[in-house]
Amino acid sequence: MCEKKILIAEDEPSLLKSLVFTLRRFHFQIVGIPDGIQAVEHLINPKNEAYDLFITDIQLPGLSGFEVIDKMRAADVQIPILVITAYGDQKVLSEISRRNINGYLTKPFTMDDLLQRVLQQFDNHCV
Repeated sequence: MCEKKILIAEDEPSLLKSLVFTLRRFHFQIVGIPDGIQAVEHLINPKNEAYDLFITDIQLPGLSGFEVIDKMRAADVQIPILVITAYGDQKVLSEISRRNINGYLTKPFTMDDLLQRVLQQFDNHCV
């Protein structure tokens, strides 16, 4: 079981609730937020605790997931990133590769798929 801290940015309330619930069951510390602006505030504000992983949808209100990632990188926040997308086309995959993102999941996905990707980021040391 793991005490890693994960920030999840997802604007679909039911999916965000499921992600938070699933990962908390495995003792991850989860903060779930519904938009890109709050994600940036959580990730680059020095008053906030550091996160061990950032999971983000690409399509977010305020700032897109890619814009949040670009702002993270500009602020030298270097944590693993998992992208969630409903659009697995070549353009999106190219953007993911260009930004050196650690992984992605295409919607719809199972919670088992999510958990497996998260555990990979921590070298499976959290089970």
